Amino acid sequence: MQHVYLVGFMGSGKSTVGRLVADRLALEFVDLDHRIEQHDGRRIGEIFRESGEPGFRDIESAVLQRVAAEARRVVALGGGTYCSAPNRDIVDRTGTAVYLETALATILDRVRVDVARPLFTSPDQVGKLLGSRLPSYEKAPVRIRTDGLEPFQVADLVMGRIRPAEPQD
Repeated sequence: MQHVYLVGFMGSGKSTVGRLVADRLALEFVDLDHRIEQHDGRRIGEIFRESGEPGFRDIESAVLQRVAAEARRVVALGGGTYCSAPNRDIVDRTGTAVYLETALATILDRVRVDVARPLFTSPDQVGKLLGSRLPSYEKAPVRIRTDGLEPFQVADLVMGRIRPAEPQD
């Protein structure tokens, strides 16, 4: 089996659900944003400020390539990772992308809009960014709605979609 990549917008539960799925599969969990920070030595916000979004995306792609070459893992991608065609190709070649589909209202409830967060400074901006990313997210072969569900319930749904059903006796 290959990597399980969790795709979706900030606040969709990728990290929380990813840890639960990784525990159930007895695999390592990787948060790609944390791995980027470890690799680069700067926080995500600093990378955006100092290198711009294109510089961040270059680093993100390089780190994704490294993670993809590692042993099987559950990986929470950054909100924009799967929107890049080359990154989508890496993900689709090396694992299964699971889109944690989450409504804008739920995202705004879960994540505080914060001017310190790159790309997440106002509700209008969040809505526009989510709208621009939806076509990419919807290319994921597995889609799971998260609205109204607890993380363990979403993890159950992920497990049901990535593992074949056990034969009944």
